[in-house]
Amino acid sequence: MGKKRFCIIFLITLISLICFTSGCTREETAFSRERIPSEEDLLSLKRPFQISDEDISSYIDPSQTVAKQIEYINQYSLEKEYKRTQILDKKSAEEDVDLFFNILKNCYAGYLPNGGDLRFNQAKEAIKEQIGSQVKAMDLEVLIRDNMAFVEDSHFTVGSKFYLQNKAWYTANDVIIDKKDNGYINIKNGKYIKNSEEIEPLIQPSLLKGRYLYYQLFAQDINELPKRIVYEDGTSDDIEAKAIYPSQDLNKGPVFKRKGNVAYLRIPRFYFSHEEDEYNIVIEGAKKMAQENYGLLDLRGNEGGNAILAYKWFEYYTGEKPTPSYDEMGIINPTIFENLDSAQTWEDFMEFSGAEVYGENHVITKHSRKTIPKEGILIVLIDAAVGSAGEILVDFLHHLENTVFIGMPTKGCCNGSSMVTLYMKNSNIPFNFGNFWRIFQKDYFQENRGFLPDVWAPDIDLDNIFELLNGYAE
Repeated sequence: MGKKRFCIIFLITLISLICFTSGCTREETAFSRERIPSEEDLLSLKRPFQISDEDISSYIDPSQTVAKQIEYINQYSLEKEYKRTQILDKKSAEEDVDLFFNILKNCYAGYLPNGGDLRFNQAKEAIKEQIGSQVKAMDLEVLIRDNMAFVEDSHFTVGSKFYLQNKAWYTANDVIIDKKDNGYINIKNGKYIKNSEEIEPLIQPSLLKGRYLYYQLFAQDINELPKRIVYEDGTSDDIEAKAIYPSQDLNKGPVFKRKGNVAYLRIPRFYFSHEEDEYNIVIEGAKKMAQENYGLLDLRGNEGGNAILAYKWFEYYTGEKPTPSYDEMGIINPTIFENLDSAQTWEDFMEFSGAEVYGENHVITKHSRKTIPKEGILIVLIDAAVGSAGEILVDFLHHLENTVFIGMPTKGCCNGSSMVTLYMKNSNIPFNFGNFWRIFQKDYFQENRGFLPDVWAPDIDLDNIFELLNGYAE
């Protein structure tokens, strides 16, 4: 009897062991410990830069000249009162449309990259076909802007600039995931996820509270998020989407400080040389950070400004000339610097940009495959407000071997540039365009999507990131 009982107990134990090791009770093996990433963990998540294989010189149009830019600037850059309810007759409206497209053809660096005569003439004719015998200025503005939606350039604006707002990204609220050898687990309830193929493209490494490394779901379009998570035990949870916007309280001026062994610099925007106090804080901050192994560069909220300062910051920090992943074409020569009130100089631009003169009216900057080693680690904080010159520095910093980007994707405002605001002759509708164009590898950077972070963090706790870095420095 005792022998029989022993056999039964042994059999039950064996079945339980087989069931456990084969995953029958995987829902009971939830990953619950808090994982603080090591320096090696973060560096292993670094995304590589990628180079475009397009030929930037194919977008150079010899008929686009600096002289034409200056001619139009002298005629149409004087700010005028834009009366949105003003009524225009058909002839006046069409005259504005013709002027608008002539200026773009002769001056806009994005003209050829966005389709040239074929695409722009299609847009022009579509606009004219929709103009009635009379039209309000505000309706003409909308008509032009809607038909220019094909232009992949966030700097390019028609009418009021408030149309260019920071877009939200979305996450699955309260869904925190861990990767196991045998699948994905929702650590909130300890259950293994069944529809992993559906959610896998959206899973990104995420730093919670600036301290703990897990995974979360992120999408730029709310409709890309799945409606529910299905578990292997047959249950499911509906997903609630949460919008993520950039912080609105980070633009109070540059700050440099040290906390323990970590040097911290916040650059809310890239200042011009006449903004002497702020400009010097940024430059001196680069020099001081260059002497440290552990740095925290806070670019959140940086929508751009003086790109030359971005070039200078990189050189002062690394001791190397800027290393872009993009190829760039500019319709510029020394004359345009004398006619634009930007406090920039031709000499500064040529010295720090690494551009090459291409004829009398153009310059070209070529991509670099160079990587730059540096001791320690530099963490760069980014969000969906970072654009233009801010994104130029983000690109340069991808070439630093020790740099890790934490936060949210940048704005995606770097294909073009912002040169000048002009005003249409009759309606006074303002419009803005640039004299530079950059080509990126599409997987690496996309206009209106931006650069993706290495580690995603909707909410950043600076104190915890300081503690993380100081832990590495010990």
